[in-house]
Amino acid sequence: MAKRMPVRLFFMLFALTLTSCALFGGTQGTKPFLDMTPTEKAVYFQKIYNGQYDDALAMAMNPNLTTAQLDIYRIKRLALIQVRPLIMAYKLMVDSGGTPTAEQEQRILDIINRLVTVGSGG
Repeated sequence: MAKRMPVRLFFMLFALTLTSCALFGGTQGTKPFLDMTPTEKAVYFQKIYNGQYDDALAMAMNPNLTTAQLDIYRIKRLALIQVRPLIMAYKLMVDSGGTPTAEQEQRILDIINRLVTVGSGG
């Protein structure tokens, strides 16, 4: 009979994998945020959203979450619900030829920062 990986080890490996991808693979060829065009920023926002959505989905499907992990999931879920319409409005504005304001970008970045740092001690 095959042994199951402990949940804590699984999440530690999962977090390490995500961090490695972000640090070493996901940023290759990426411009600094301030040098990105609005279209590139829209793609950047969507990529981060998709990654965080996948992370939250993996947590939601785990029936053995600890109380701390469940709290992290709830924070991520709320932040995803808050940021999605902001990203969609940003993309719609860019696609229609408009220029989003710095305030719009900052609102999205604030929520994204909360998403990527929750549970990491940041």
